[in-house]
Amino acid sequence: MPRIIIAKTAGFCWGVSRAIDLVMKAAEAGNTPIYTDGALIHNPQVLSLLESSDIHVSSNIESIDHGTIAIRAHGITPQRRQLLKSKGLKIVDATCPHVGGIQAIVKQHATKGYTIIIIGETGHPEVIGLMGFTQGRGFLIDKDEDLDNLPPLDGEKICIVAQSTQSRSRLYEVTERIRSLYPQAIVFDTLCDVTSDRQNEVLEMTKQVDLMIVVGGKNSGNTQRMAELSRKAGVTTYHIETEEELTAEMLQGHEVIGLTAGASTPDWMIKRVQARLQELLPQPVSV
Repeated sequence: MPRIIIAKTAGFCWGVSRAIDLVMKAAEAGNTPIYTDGALIHNPQVLSLLESSDIHVSSNIESIDHGTIAIRAHGITPQRRQLLKSKGLKIVDATCPHVGGIQAIVKQHATKGYTIIIIGETGHPEVIGLMGFTQGRGFLIDKDEDLDNLPPLDGEKICIVAQSTQSRSRLYEVTERIRSLYPQAIVFDTLCDVTSDRQNEVLEMTKQVDLMIVVGGKNSGNTQRMAELSRKAGVTTYHIETEEELTAEMLQGHEVIGLTAGASTPDWMIKRVQARLQELLPQPVSV
């Protein structure tokens, strides 16, 4: 009979739990409506639930003139923070403390005249926030060709950081290439330990399973990377948001199914997916 292995590290990370707790406590204290400056976390199902508590995602925070503004877990630029403060409204800062630590590293070294190289995803809100601390001396490395487009930096002070949810293998790969060009570069390992633990567990699971189900928002960077790691290990992998995406055909021919989830995926969603898997798997025949 097919069996299911569930990752021990699946589900909310502490930064996501903290962000949700902060806005929920603000709502319970009567500070509604609450408008988050972009998606608080990358999980549409959780964001839908927050709506019922008068907590709303805003794509145009500049037009908000009442209620409370919440800063998303991914953080924002100093310029954006100043804009929000200028509105004179109550602010709930749900920036993940780990991301705040990376921002501090970037700010400190940019102030000292360092060129900042950020390894991350183009357009990701955490990366946008970090870039805002570089004082105009920041470069993003997303694709390999970005390395080729770096300007001459010989003799300059260089500081390398990474988006917190990047994979460790990608960090090492890019760092080695930069250091081969600029040996004077200093590197900070800014990867989130929780993210690294999840990625390591996925890699261990790929040695035991022949199918991996990764649950989380389709726009969640850490969830995408978990799915990528599984695929690169040669395991058939599906990245889904809800149990409704599962079909019996997806499970056919597989004996050991791994189930894991991104850092913004609630436990109840993981349990729903697990229940759906059990429904779809062949049942033992009674004799």
